[in-house]
Amino acid sequence: MTESTPEESPQAASILSEARRRLAAGDTAAVLLELEARAGHEATDALLRDWWLAEARPDRAGPVLERLVGADSAEGWAARSAQALLAGDPGRAVEAARQAIRRDADCAAAYGHLGRALFNAGRMADAERCFAEAVRRDPDSAVARYNQGHLLRAAGRLDAAVAAYGEALARAPGLRAARFHRGITHSLAERPGAALADFQALLEADAADLEARLNAGLARQTLGDLDAAEADYRAVLERAPDHPLAWTYLGILCNEQLRTAEAVEALERALALDPNELDARRELANVFEKANRLDQAEAALAPALPAAAEHPGVVVDAARLKRRRGDAAGALALLDRIDPRGLPERLALEVQFERANALDRAGRYDEALSAVRDANRRAASGARRARIDRAAFPREVAGVRDWLAAGAPGIDSRGADSGAELCFMIGFPRCGTTLLDTILNAAEGLATLDERPTFERARAALEPNGQPYWSRRRPFPAADADAFRAAYRKAVADELGDRPTDRVVDKLPLRVLHAPLLAQAFPAAKFVVSLRHPADVVLSNLMQHYVPNDAYVHFDTLDDTVATYLDVMQLWAAIRPLLEGRLHLVRYEDLVDDPEAEVARACAFLGIDFDPAMLDPATRLAGRERVRTNSYEQVAESIYRRSAGRWRNYRDALMPYRDRLQPVLDEYGYSME
Repeated sequence: MTESTPEESPQAASILSEARRRLAAGDTAAVLLELEARAGHEATDALLRDWWLAEARPDRAGPVLERLVGADSAEGWAARSAQALLAGDPGRAVEAARQAIRRDADCAAAYGHLGRALFNAGRMADAERCFAEAVRRDPDSAVARYNQGHLLRAAGRLDAAVAAYGEALARAPGLRAARFHRGITHSLAERPGAALADFQALLEADAADLEARLNAGLARQTLGDLDAAEADYRAVLERAPDHPLAWTYLGILCNEQLRTAEAVEALERALALDPNELDARRELANVFEKANRLDQAEAALAPALPAAAEHPGVVVDAARLKRRRGDAAGALALLDRIDPRGLPERLALEVQFERANALDRAGRYDEALSAVRDANRRAASGARRARIDRAAFPREVAGVRDWLAAGAPGIDSRGADSGAELCFMIGFPRCGTTLLDTILNAAEGLATLDERPTFERARAALEPNGQPYWSRRRPFPAADADAFRAAYRKAVADELGDRPTDRVVDKLPLRVLHAPLLAQAFPAAKFVVSLRHPADVVLSNLMQHYVPNDAYVHFDTLDDTVATYLDVMQLWAAIRPLLEGRLHLVRYEDLVDDPEAEVARACAFLGIDFDPAMLDPATRLAGRERVRTNSYEQVAESIYRRSAGRWRNYRDALMPYRDRLQPVLDEYGYSME
């Protein structure tokens, strides 16, 4: 039993004042040890009680509570309130806290415990008043400020919650719960950099803090540092192999990197450990949907559907699957059930892009354009955008243009490796390269590489100091050129794995910028360029929910998308003459109008046999784990024409750009009449 004597009060007040001073200075461990050594004294036990309750350590709080509850005092009744709350009885906890206040109306902790009990009873406004009273009566209490932060976060007032947690940390920087939950709140507010700083501080204090490690990984993933995020998740799993959230986050990361088999394995492991882990279930359905395995996606999501009313993310997933099945009206009916207010930013973005897709399929084009514009405005303020240099892609385009004007001093084309079996598929995003890629991938003796960073890895051999190759005005030494070719070959071999092939088609549309260098390095390589109606290209890029990179951040508005498209096409006009004799153009409209004839011509150019079975979706996707682009939905269907001329549905928005697009329209025989 805790002792409380009148003569102890001045001494206790002095001890508590000194303890708080040292806690504010960060001397946490030593102070807690000394207070534990004074076990049995009410004032110090009360501080320990509230500290360990805040830290969610019932194992440490329990013995302190047992000592305190024997006293018929405010602190004793506050302890009874805490015990009732731990037992899951908020009603009894409320009454005990009221008894504490009756014993001593000046006891700040009594108001704090009443606030906790009311909070758990769902009486938020009453709880907020109690926490404010606790802070008013004891403004130096770190735990009182922490409790305020918790309530404010639950109420969705994230900035105020962050401030309250910060006030708690100013009074006790060693209060782990305040720092951890401030990091969580920063994450909820879409501030992953600030969140990461809090989790890193916790890891500096305790490298074995698994929850801090897990959430640091999540913050890094949000920031786009995927390798570091994966290292964090695997570090958690090394210590706690049955941690369902760690498996969930690892699965989400693998899915983002299109490592489908690994994603499925991780997510199924998470669900085996916790069948109610909703994020794992959603992501597993997402993996299957992206892999065009719709039956499996629906089966994975089905157990979550009864809870859909409380989980907007489940509704979005269900709506997407309805749209994929051709039920745009059903998809919109589901999406209309979602209240967008208060949604996390990423989920709000997902809802808006899906709404735009469904509205487009339903023929409600003005609404679709409005939805996608709103989605792009949201995307433009996302956390990953802050890490991207918006000037990088225009700088690259201008740099390559200047390099060409200077005579393209690069690689001597007399190297031993001619690249005779190589073909580079280039163009502009959303021009039909993915459809053509999947068709050619079904050809005997040919393998395609779908947007893999082969050239991007190899170019480091030409840029040892980080200076882009196009900034040079003298050819590279033969040794550097050989190193580049060898690095490229290794990157291709790594991507092919054990796939046998006589010819490789390496597809990445915007690698069109670097076609001159590739043509120099591999003088016998071929190039396939995909073309599409400029207005369709602009519209399609505007409407994509892209993972942001240097180029895709310029597709948020029609103005920027048109400008970026024209910059690339003007550069292509300067590049095209350099590829004469090694170049084959494929118009998307011709491909979908007469796929057999167009694919036969492409096969003849590549020197391979055409088989009509290449056009069958099941054949061309057989053995292919995942289409890596936003065109994954379209290529899973039989070839259709609905995307050709789609721009006419948005004529009013696109016609103001006709004059700017006219040179490209004229060059390739298109019209906006």
